[in-house]
Formats: sequence, structure tokens, C-alpha cells
Amino acid sequence: MSDKNDRGNGPNSSAMVAISLQELLEKSQLNVDLFLRLSPTKHILVIKAGRDPDHSALRRYLSRGVHSLYVRSSDYNAMIARSLVEASTSAPTGSVETFTEISRDIWSEIQSLGIKDETAPKASSSTDWLSGLGMRQAQFRETLDNLRQLQGGLTRHAAATSLIAVMLAIEMGWEEKEILDKLSLAGFLHDIGLTKVPRDIASKAQKKMSRDELIIYESHAEVGRDLVDRMKFVHPDVARIVWEHHEHVNGTGFPRKLKEGALHTLTNIVSVASEFTNLILNDDNGREVLPARGAYAEIDSQIGQKFAEKPVLALRSLLILNPQDLKKAANA
Repeated sequence: MSDKNDRGNGPNSSAMVAISLQELLEKSQLNVDLFLRLSPTKHILVIKAGRDPDHSALRRYLSRGVHSLYVRSSDYNAMIARSLVEASTSAPTGSVETFTEISRDIWSEIQSLGIKDETAPKASSSTDWLSGLGMRQAQFRETLDNLRQLQGGLTRHAAATSLIAVMLAIEMGWEEKEILDKLSLAGFLHDIGLTKVPRDIASKAQKKMSRDELIIYESHAEVGRDLVDRMKFVHPDVARIVWEHHEHVNGTGFPRKLKEGALHTLTNIVSVASEFTNLILNDDNGREVLPARGAYAEIDSQIGQKFAEKPVLALRSLLILNPQDLKKAANA
């Protein structure tokens, strides 16, 4: 633990990221300062960078109902990137670069949206698992390399959809590791079929596609299912979610025009996560992006048409949006 002279108000709360005590208990050494949150605007330094974590002290915090400590957001991004690089000594360089890009860019962008403090650390365990999967499974590394060879926006979209899907599930009260891992993987792989679609079509806005181009584009859902089916380490639910992620709850989606009752429950979460990511992230095509509350308002307007209600309400909760925020977004 830190000395009394090390304690203070700490950094501004907007620059802090929560990290779960369970995750800290698994680490043998910490290279970042850790802070205890006293109030939304006040933190105190409790463990200094470079010191061995005091596991008994961390367990005492848990026994008192404290589930997270806090790190500076810049330290957190560096910590994630460092852990991925250290775990990847046997992985191809392209995969390492992909994981580093994910950790550096996506985490910082998602954190800047003002999401709930307690949700990010819970989601991080599944995203870390996904990263480790790339180091262990050659088939998954090949998939990552295929994504990386396409426009960078597809990799970013896949990574962000994975993270947002896990966060939405947590907001809905689903914290079982098996479920979160399925969502993490399905979110990342949902557009993998686009790697088999000609690049000029995959990167084109759907409203500008010819009929023939649209048929080719829409084939990516079934192609993606087939690609995931060949991955022996993947649960069958993941392939089904990949197949269904463009279906709409009112039956107007593709490829099979399924309605809500016929869809896997997790498909509804990935669909909302994918759409939200489309709306808030810059891509290589220079598409205009929306602020978080504007993106939410766009999705909210399509409840019962494209999207199921529960994941959309979870998105509102994740973004800590209140009625005044939503009214401003609707009038924007």
C-alpha cells in the first residue's frame, strides 16, 4: 500500500478508468498507479507503479464491497497494449499489430463516450480473452490477418462491436463468462464474411449498390457463418449469431427475413452493438459520424423495426443518458 504522503485527490475523474479487483488479483506485478475512488471527483493513490500487489489488501477491499480500483486512462491503454505484446511472442507480427491497434484505439474511443465506470472492467476480461485466443489459435490468427489486409475500418468495427456487445450484455444483467465470451467472439467475427466479398463492394454504401452488388454483399452473412463453422474451437451459437446479425426483428432483414422470436437472443445484442459502432466510429470511407446520444436516438427510433427493445435500453443505461439528453438528441 502507498505511504500517507503519497495520498491526495488524484487525477480528475474524467481521466480515470475502473479495473476490477478480480483482474488485479490475477496479476503478479503492476506497472501503473492504482487509486481508490472516494467520490466522483476524488481519488487517493493506494498502490504505486512497480510495486508487487498486496493481495490481502485487495481481498479486504472486496470484503468491504469495493469491486474496482482506478487507473489513469493513459496508463490503462498502455497496460492493455503491453499485456498483449508480452503474450504474443510466438504470434505473427501482423496479429500483434492488430491486437495493439485494438487496445490503443478502440479502448480509448469507447471510454471517451462517458460509459458507466463499473461496466468497462467487467467487459475487459472477455476482450482480453479474445486477444489471448488470437495467440493460441492459428485459425483465429489467420482471420485477424485477413481483416487487417482489408480496409482498417473493418478491423476497428469488429473490435468495437465486440466490446460494446459485451457491455450491453452486462447492462442486461448477463455476466456469465460463457455468455460474454460468445458475445465477444461473435461481435468480432460478425462481418468476417466480408473478407470474401470484393473490396470495392464491401466498402461501398448499400444505398449506392446495384442489385447484383447488393446480392453479393448480402451473401456475407451466410459466408461468415460457413467460415466460423470451420473454426473447431468456436461454439455453434457464434456461427448462428454471425448468420443472423443483419436480420431485423420485424422480419425485413437478411438473409432469411427472420422475426424476433426466431432469432438467437444474443443476435439482438450484436445487431445493436454493430449499428451503434457504425454510427459513432470514423472509417476509411470518410463517413460522417454521430455523437453517442445522437447514435442512440437513431437506434431508439427503430425499436420494433430493426432492433429489439432490451438491448437498446441497455445502450441507454450504458451511456448514462437521461430524458433531457434524449430530447436534445431528437431535436438536433
